[in-house]
Amino acid sequence: MLEHLIKGEEVTMPLMVMSLIAWGVVIERGYSFWKHSKIDLKALRAEVVDLVQQNRILNAAQVCAATPSPVAAVMLAGLQAYDRYRDPKTNAPHMNMVQKAMDDMSVQAVGALERRFNILTTVGNSGPLLGMLGTVIGMIKSFSGLADASGGVETGQVAAGISIALICTATGLIVALCAVIPYNYFGGKADEVGLQVEEAKSELFEILAEQEQARG
Repeated sequence: MLEHLIKGEEVTMPLMVMSLIAWGVVIERGYSFWKHSKIDLKALRAEVVDLVQQNRILNAAQVCAATPSPVAAVMLAGLQAYDRYRDPKTNAPHMNMVQKAMDDMSVQAVGALERRFNILTTVGNSGPLLGMLGTVIGMIKSFSGLADASGGVETGQVAAGISIALICTATGLIVALCAVIPYNYFGGKADEVGLQVEEAKSELFEILAEQEQARG
């Protein structure tokens, strides 16, 4: 098998490089999602809400800053905006700025989760095409050999050439699968985190708004 891959190196070697790049992305993104899964988001949200209700905004922000999570980053942006953007006369916070700060950060946070996904899609889309290209090139070589043969041609040689050509297609499909399957899995995980971000954002905004109404 390895010998056949080496013989079709015009296409299979680039496919191997693409495979290594895709696996690098898979490992890096897998580790990132694994770290996120270890964070107890319910406990984080409960602690932040409790601190906000006690009017300990700075402590709540410190808890968020110490937690490496997209959810914590969005909540931190809201708390910082709540403390920073205030009416100079009444000292009341501009809640529209709080909402905007969390909306902007949520886009960045979810975008960070989907970082390098484009590499997986590129490998998944181009792998089969590159494999088919290798097959076409291999078939052309095999039939060119038949046309140029001056004497008898052994069918074994022709079959070997065709098998090497087909291995290119198989390699391209395998490389594509190694990128597409993780991409779909990570895409689902990113959607889950996106929902968690939206829930945390809505909850924090409601708590902050209630705090201001209670003061008023």
